Amino acid sequence: MGTLVDITVFEKDKNKAELAIQNAFNEIQRLEELMSTHIPGSEVSAINQAAGVQSVPVSPKVFEVIERALY
Repeated sequence: MGTLVDITVFEKDKNKAELAIQNAFNEIQRLEELMSTHIPGSEVSAINQAAGVQSVPVSPKVFEVIERALY
């Protein structure tokens, strides 16, 4: 989404730390695929393409983010 991410994990077990970092990056990728305006198939791109024309069904997560952004 056009941003840099810095992830810090405090965990003695190296395997657990690496898994936590990988899970965090996986979640970032998942959210980017839903909300990026640069990915034509994303839900946010669909909203933008249909703006003023028709409603667009979105996932609960995208709805939650948009709802929070309004307040």
